[in-house]
Amino acid sequence: MKFDTVITEDFEPPGIHVMPVSDETTALLSKSRVTTLRRIYSSPKFKTGQKTTAFRKKFFSEASSVEWNNWQWQLRNRIRDLDSLKQIINLSDD
Repeated sequence: MKFDTVITEDFEPPGIHVMPVSDETTALLSKSRVTTLRRIYSSPKFKTGQKTTAFRKKFFSEASSVEWNNWQWQLRNRIRDLDSLKQIINLSDD
């Protein structure tokens, strides 16, 4: 059995289409509540030890505990060159 497909509408790519707005839609939108979202800074999910806290305060004093435990902050503030590494650890001549 063979099926034929008939397309009655022109194909248009997805996008923004303007449609008339009914009075019912306008009434629903006017009754809707708008909620303002705000960022909530939470405490880190795990505690850092005394040595880690001392290291952070010595070499990354501007970083908060929340930033320190944030992987995005860590990527932005990673050690990128030998001179930065030398400030943190003593390197041998080898």
